[in-house]
Amino acid sequence: MTDPLAAAVSAQASDVNLRQGSVTAIDLTTGAVTVTVQGGNVSKNVGWLQSYTPVIGDDVLIAVNGQSWTILGATGAAPGPAARGEIGTYFAIPTTVAASSGTEVAIPSASYTQEPVLALPNGHVFRVAVNFGAYPSVGTASLTTVRVRVGAQTITGTQLLFLNPNLGPFGGLVAGYSYVGFFKNTSGVLVSTKLSITNQRTTGSATTNLYGDANIPIQMVVEDFGTTFRHAGLAANIVSV
Repeated sequence: MTDPLAAAVSAQASDVNLRQGSVTAIDLTTGAVTVTVQGGNVSKNVGWLQSYTPVIGDDVLIAVNGQSWTILGATGAAPGPAARGEIGTYFAIPTTVAASSGTEVAIPSASYTQEPVLALPNGHVFRVAVNFGAYPSVGTASLTTVRVRVGAQTITGTQLLFLNPNLGPFGGLVAGYSYVGFFKNTSGVLVSTKLSITNQRTTGSATTNLYGDANIPIQMVVEDFGTTFRHAGLAANIVSV
């Protein structure tokens, strides 16, 4: 005797087809995704699994069941930004860098052991975590400003993160600092860029220095945090590259 429920499930499963396609558009207001499948067919308002975040240009595997389209994930050996998570990490050579007596100074490109070009998909939010040591040259309280900017070794690129560690009246004594912030890309295109870390003494008379070693490394990790649609509240209050 045939189980009616099992028969129904089997019939429904037989209606599911797997198709390969590409993500061609993402509506940043509604979150609607458009995909083009082999043969040129286009479907809007496509769903996707929580483990995948859509990026324009991704080659994807799609489950099609009648009018229901669901992206199962990106395909290919090197999906690039579709991999999500960490998209770039900066490390600086252990040393004193970016000494400032009032002028903003960027860490030189030559001071990095890792200075990757970041691929920042349009319509995404990014999390940046910065870690560094800092100290004043003499024993006077000094406030310094550490910024993260768009571009390599620059003090003029768009400011993404603004940090204000108070170094205290301890000349030559290094303290470690860690900060986390967010930025986005709503430029309309994929942005490929490096980032800079800069230092500028803002109050006090000491020269302020950034410093890194094995215990307090100068490092910056950038992660893809997801789409602006899924993080609408956050995305409304952060700067774009």
